[in-house]
Amino acid sequence: MKTLLIVYHSMTGGTLQMARAAAEGAAAEAALKVELLHAPDAGANDLMGADGYIFATPENLAQALLNLAGNKQKLEEMRQAFADMHHALKQDTASKAAAVVLQYL
Repeated sequence: MKTLLIVYHSMTGGTLQMARAAAEGAAAEAALKVELLHAPDAGANDLMGADGYIFATPENLAQALLNLAGNKQKLEEMRQAFADMHHALKQDTASKAAAVVLQYL
């Protein structure tokens, strides 16, 4: 089963409503697991465990990023997640690329 991760940031509730609507629509697909997370609660394991992503952000995204920049633990989790992704993507790249291309042939 594939996992769709929907990460949102909302200060007034409008973006949360849109994220919930996307989650509800996606959940109608039986072969899809949907996870809806508030941005501060989304961690490296969540990002690494998902097959697809929707990032729902309001106009005040800059403030959310500034808040995140002050959270050293979250920044370290993100750094480690990107390092893990980089390492995973370097493994057997030719076979992975061939497998993706073959899906469309």
